Amino acid sequence: MDSKLIAEFASKHEVRLWKPLPEEMKKLKALERCLESFKQDKIQIINRLEQEKDTHVRTLLTERLDLIEQQIESLEETLKSLSKTSDTLKRPITLLQSIPGIGMTTALSLLGELPDLSTFESAKQLSAYAGLNPSIRSSGSSVRGRGCLSKMGPSVLRKILYFPAMAAIRANPPLKEFAKRLKEKGKKPMVI
Repeated sequence: MDSKLIAEFASKHEVRLWKPLPEEMKKLKALERCLESFKQDKIQIINRLEQEKDTHVRTLLTERLDLIEQQIESLEETLKSLSKTSDTLKRPITLLQSIPGIGMTTALSLLGELPDLSTFESAKQLSAYAGLNPSIRSSGSSVRGRGCLSKMGPSVLRKILYFPAMAAIRANPPLKEFAKRLKEKGKKPMVI
């Protein structure tokens, strides 16, 4: 029954064939996610160290922190090396870095978290995937809620893009002007 339904859908709609990611992209995703996990571990250990009174536990936590910092450094070097040697990654990284506010770290993080970009037909689709599209709350004329981001997509993408957006507002004249117009309309800083 499911097969028939899928076949019927495919006969009525244009369906693109799924292509697996190149091995270099799979490796990038794995390295990026490992790096993000280690960075979270580092933050947890630092927070615990601030509260810990026992000297033995502090010593163990410090040793663990040193190891995690070494592993983070090693992962970052591996990512830089991969970005320089991979023909698959060079072009997307160069394109992403051409955007004011996006450097190597952000470009690698984005490529590590985004699916195959050829699956999106427009920037609006990508924006919706990331949960950056506006969500309006209203019901006829009686309910007028405050608009916000839909936040339907992976939160890690919004996290990756936050600081580059702040930098782009400062460095990119058209975005700076756009932010100024939004501020004049009374939009709050986080909305801008």
